[in-house]
Amino acid sequence: MARRPAVLLLAVSVSVLLIAGGAVSAAGVFQVRCAPWAVKAQVGGKRVCLRAGQPCVKRFEAQYRRYGFDCTRGVLTARSRWIVADLGSVGLGNVSAINEQGQVIGERADQLIPGTDQPLLHAFVWRDGRFTDLAPVDSFSVALGINDAGQIIGWWGLFPSNGRHDFLWQKGVRTDLGGLRVVAINGRGQIIGDEATADGGHAFLRENGVMSDLGSGGATANNDRGQVVVRTNISPGDTVIWDNGVTTDLGALQGFVAKAINAKGQILGQVVTATGMIRAFLWDNGVLRDLGSLDGRESEPRAINDSGQVIGQSLFASTPGHWRGFLWQDGVMLNLGTLGFDSYATALNDLGHVVGWSETTTGNHAFIWENGHMSDLGTLSECLSTAAVDINDHDQIVGTCYTSTGRTHALMWHALMWTRRRS
Repeated sequence: MARRPAVLLLAVSVSVLLIAGGAVSAAGVFQVRCAPWAVKAQVGGKRVCLRAGQPCVKRFEAQYRRYGFDCTRGVLTARSRWIVADLGSVGLGNVSAINEQGQVIGERADQLIPGTDQPLLHAFVWRDGRFTDLAPVDSFSVALGINDAGQIIGWWGLFPSNGRHDFLWQKGVRTDLGGLRVVAINGRGQIIGDEATADGGHAFLRENGVMSDLGSGGATANNDRGQVVVRTNISPGDTVIWDNGVTTDLGALQGFVAKAINAKGQILGQVVTATGMIRAFLWDNGVLRDLGSLDGRESEPRAINDSGQVIGQSLFASTPGHWRGFLWQDGVMLNLGTLGFDSYATALNDLGHVVGWSETTTGNHAFIWENGHMSDLGTLSECLSTAAVDINDHDQIVGTCYTSTGRTHALMWHALMWTRRRS
């Protein structure tokens, strides 16, 4: 007997919602013959073909999940490999970093600085579902960095005096660092920064309460070996490495501005060209290397890991004036791609996994790039836009999303954490 033509069942009242390329025999038994883009499945006791975008029935949600789909707002969506959790509202604030323990730092803000349109930020650390304030609740405060031991550096000040008090926070205790201006903290708890002096300021390293004067200038970065990068005041543009009391001049680097140093002593920075373009550069064992760009013009460095991989963003030739995130390794700059339009890389871990955000027609979407492929991290239904800002070596990712508060032009930011789905 001849077969009937393939049918498409659109009524959401029945359990079999889309049959792509299937057929029904004379006996009424559905014969599964799915299109290449569909998934053979058994839902509600019936054999069906599933694909993203088709209608779905909420009561079969657990069954859809077995085949890699979620039933969201009555429509099937491909199930993300990532689980997204809302850590809570940060108001007009943000999140900035996560350590290997899963502690997250950032700032919350639920009001503006009096007489301005700027948010009154308040530094926090989040862990195990709880926000903890790092500074007096009536102050403006910023969290600058956190290490894997949970030590946090930052500063706070009161308005309208605008006085600044830099601090070290550990185990619930905030220690005021006096007139020091802190920049970074490494895994050993060594803090670097600048100290005001009569001759214009000196870089310093603070360890276990003991100060070391690193000479005239400002500290810009340090690593877990205790090496510190210092931009000196002696000769404008000169950069030195301080290493256990020994200072090595990197030579005339012609405007090189260091941004980070990894465990190998490789220094990531940038140079502004004569035409005003920013270029990413890497100093490695006495050699300063231009990392290039995707279109021969501009590249902005963001971070370097201990393997020497570098991320940032570069202008992209095929779409003049637009940006793509990049990963530089072994002399090659890789285009990370896009989820729609511009993309920006914000952080990477020592596994070479890169996170950031990309512009799309429906807002900004957070992404992860791994194994040569960019993937959308997914979001919560109430989020209008998302961005990933940091990732640790456990592939825990933190970022933000914003939602409308219902007030005209008002946005409410939430801290998000993505973790890899294990099943």
